[in-house]
Amino acid sequence: MKKRVHFIVVLGIIFYSFFSFGQVNFTESSSAFQGVGFGSVAMGDLNGDGFPDVVTTGADSDGMPSTILYLNDGAGNYYPYANANFENLQRSAVALVDFDNDGDLDVIIAGVDELYFDFPTRVYLNKSELGYLGFESVTNLGIYNPLMDVVIAFEDFDNDGYIDVILSGEDNNSSYFTTVYRNNVNGYLNNSQPMFQTITYSLDTYDNGELITYSAVYGDIAISDIDNDGDNDIIITGIKGLYPMNEPGTALFLNEFSSTGLVNFTYVPGMPFPDLIASSVTVEDVDSDGISDVFLTGISNTGDTLSLLYYNNGNYGFSTTKANAFEGMSSAAVNFADIDGDGDIDIIVSGFRTGDNPGTSVLKTDMYLNDGDGEYTMVAGTGLGGASGAGGTSMACADIDGDGDIDIIISGIKTDDGDYETTLYLNETPQTSNIISYDKSAWLIYPNPSTGVFTVNTSDNLDNSLIEVYSVVGELVYSTKVNGTTATIDLEAFANGVYTVKLNQQKTTKIVKY
Repeated sequence: MKKRVHFIVVLGIIFYSFFSFGQVNFTESSSAFQGVGFGSVAMGDLNGDGFPDVVTTGADSDGMPSTILYLNDGAGNYYPYANANFENLQRSAVALVDFDNDGDLDVIIAGVDELYFDFPTRVYLNKSELGYLGFESVTNLGIYNPLMDVVIAFEDFDNDGYIDVILSGEDNNSSYFTTVYRNNVNGYLNNSQPMFQTITYSLDTYDNGELITYSAVYGDIAISDIDNDGDNDIIITGIKGLYPMNEPGTALFLNEFSSTGLVNFTYVPGMPFPDLIASSVTVEDVDSDGISDVFLTGISNTGDTLSLLYYNNGNYGFSTTKANAFEGMSSAAVNFADIDGDGDIDIIVSGFRTGDNPGTSVLKTDMYLNDGDGEYTMVAGTGLGGASGAGGTSMACADIDGDGDIDIIISGIKTDDGDYETTLYLNETPQTSNIISYDKSAWLIYPNPSTGVFTVNTSDNLDNSLIEVYSVVGELVYSTKVNGTTATIDLEAFANGVYTVKLNQQKTTKIVKY
């Protein structure tokens, strides 16, 4: 498939005499999605038109399993696609990943069927081309643990350029598993081998001779290079221990690949993270120091509801030294994205906070804006509704309508009647003010469309100016520098879609679509 990349081009220097938070505002989209609970939602461009599509999975309001693909019409409107033929599952998870490195997104779904008889994991390879959207189910998967209440996480653990996967959940014998699988897609396609091979059967350690296993049941998994050694590590929160003797747990497992050449995960004792359940974990460099910070929500083993941001100081040192006035949340979905377009990472949390009366809780969605140095302030009146992970909340962020800002979709329990809902919120927040603009005619990017390689030309000499390329969720994926008045951007290694280009000397925005 020919790779097609869309750019939102942003060239800018931002001058602030002081920092202030503007009004954050979201409005509900008119697109209708089936409400799901005990499931998840994922966003990504599945049909190669450059606009994020949506896949939802979980139980509908009648308690029936459901998996639906919604296609984006290019203007941010969604309609269900009837021919995807994804298996309907509940207590499930879905992720969109390019497993076969062909430039488009594949689909992985895991959960339980209507009768609670089958606990399948399914992978559908994207075989779309020439305007045809089609998927091929993998017949020899190599994943044998049947799981529900699943968390799916993915990253390249052995640095071979292919995305590996983690599955964590509860099997049909009430045992908890967290298994890491190596991507063997070439062996599958060429030699009829299983597509995945087990790297690590479980994430565990010993405490006074007792085996302690860690799972993301009622929890979450985050993956990042925590120790900056060139390979990806795992933070997991949820249930630790063997059923029925289980309790809240949070742990860091370091990948030894960079030092040994083998993927092996080692438990790191003495981390400051609280043991949590009904929890979430998210990692991102929030203070721009080049190392990943950790955000946790959930209920501790003392019954406290927490939301904590841990700043990574290097050498396994984490602190909460900066302002940390986050509202405690449990059963929450968390996303990091640049909501106000100022170039730093904001935080969205949707879930349960403790109610004003003892034993009660309140569903809500909180928005925290980053001041640029990794300190956060909650903003009110965002227009975002509340949904709770008690109903299997999930959240995804992307620029769904091509207007240059990040929109949000949330699924879970409704705040008013306890039914399930899936709602898309359109970002109407004014993007980055107090800016000296650069004339829109002063730059050019070509060819557009492209197979992944672009040239940027500027009318002024901007030699050595930094160019950064961000995905639709605000992740930095590529950087280079201007040589005089020109630069080359090569995104052939990345998935097709919409990207934001920032040239940090001037500021203007142009949306280029094809």
